[in-house]
Amino acid sequence: MLGQDFKNQFNFIQVQDLKETNFILSQDVKNQFYFIQEQDIKETNFILGQDVKNQFYFIQEQDIKETNFILSQDVKNQFYFIQEQDIKETNFILGQDVKNQFYFIQEQDIKETNFILDQDVEKSSLDNM
Repeated sequence: MLGQDFKNQFNFIQVQDLKETNFILSQDVKNQFYFIQEQDIKETNFILGQDVKNQFYFIQEQDIKETNFILSQDVKNQFYFIQEQDIKETNFILGQDVKNQFYFIQEQDIKETNFILDQDVEKSSLDNM
């Protein structure tokens, strides 16, 4: 289900049992971001939303193998989330507050995991403090 209301909010909710699935979710240039996923999963729930104040959250609960994530936003609020891993029983929370800070919380049991989480210097959380 993908919906977007007049306040530029939208929610992406997915409940599925699938193999070899590709997702592309994008928004306009002012609040641009991309969500690309290629994976082999079972019993996966996704919630991806962004509110009026340019906050968004990414919550994932899944049991997956061979998963690649790319989550990025435009230059003014730029960050990247790249993940390659083999995991089970993983919970992700990725959020960004009004002052353009963001936090990444992960609870998982993983093997062979690589994370890159980056934000541009001009909009870093230190500059906003």
